[in-house]
Amino acid sequence: MSSVANSRGQATIAALVILPVALAIFMTLFILGAALSIEARAVAACRASMQESQEAAAEAIRNLERLNPLAKNLERLRRGAEIGLKVAKLTMLPNLIAGAYATKYAVAALQRPVQLKQKYWYMRGKTASLLAPAKALGAMQESLPKGFLGRLTKSLLMPSVSSMTSAATTLARSEIRTARFHMIQTPPGARTPVYRPAPSFTRTQNARVQWLLRLPVEQIEDDDWFPRIEIPSLKLGCEMTLVKGALEKWVPRITEDKLLRN
Repeated sequence: MSSVANSRGQATIAALVILPVALAIFMTLFILGAALSIEARAVAACRASMQESQEAAAEAIRNLERLNPLAKNLERLRRGAEIGLKVAKLTMLPNLIAGAYATKYAVAALQRPVQLKQKYWYMRGKTASLLAPAKALGAMQESLPKGFLGRLTKSLLMPSVSSMTSAATTLARSEIRTARFHMIQTPPGARTPVYRPAPSFTRTQNARVQWLLRLPVEQIEDDDWFPRIEIPSLKLGCEMTLVKGALEKWVPRITEDKLLRN
């Protein structure tokens, strides 16, 4: 009987020793799996959002370039009208001067709607480029799990309420680099200039967001009987620019993200 009791006691002790280790391994695998899922979802969301912003910038370039021939011709007419007005004033003939002014105002009226369209598309491309990283960061944050699984995952991955204040500054950090949408306008001072991407456009259009998400498991680390679980920080994000594609069209291209390195 004593040998049976000793065997049972040893089995109980072994179970008590092994159980925390087994639970630690299970929780570690679960948390790492959740972290990988978060990473994949966040990077996919970042790509989709960044691509949408870069496509909006590409659309702005296409529409600006479509307006270039008309804008160029109207600017020639404006300069011709300015020269004609100067010549008319030299003649001091009222009818000729009045006709020159009428021509100048007519050309200005033709330029006005083209000028407004150019400004609209330029500002749209500029805004889309400027907001691209912030929108991508918001998309990554929205991609975090929701519902019961999300609450369970966050309870394991996020710090406890008691440590939230001290961890708030290091829990999540973001690094953002905005795109410039660098367009050259020629000739200088034109009312309806010709818009062309700068020679370094692909480099300056490169937008980037990186989100460092710490995953401390405070409530498990506080238990002496439970082995410490080390979970690395997640570096989430993506980088994207515009490049010349088929038929000289500007298209988005990933330059770097967590799942694809170039």
